[in-house]
Amino acid sequence: MNSERYSFKIEFDQYDKNKSYYGLDKQCLNNIIQDNTYMKDYLTYQMMNKFGVDTPLCSYVYISVNGEDWGLYLAVEGVEEAFLKRNYGSDYGELYKPDSMSFGGAGATVWILKLRIL
Repeated sequence: MNSERYSFKIEFDQYDKNKSYYGLDKQCLNNIIQDNTYMKDYLTYQMMNKFGVDTPLCSYVYISVNGEDWGLYLAVEGVEEAFLKRNYGSDYGELYKPDSMSFGGAGATVWILKLRIL
């Protein structure tokens, strides 16, 4: 899908392992452009949580980038140490996940994000 509406990943502890955002060390901002209802991912996370599955926290956020409104996004907790600690009581253990390949992207572009959690 060709879109200028990017998704983002924010690592709050990238440079200082003691930094977090309300206990989160990573947050993924999903542009949800493939979902016309803007509800499928959110409802799926909520349903899986109700079924007892360990799921990432999520919330809707409104984003503006460099002063330009980009609209509604879904903020999803990154599956990192904070997720492990919240769900399993410890951030110690093995967490396996694939690293994706770089697909090009913004290069040296600086993005200034403003989030308003809804």
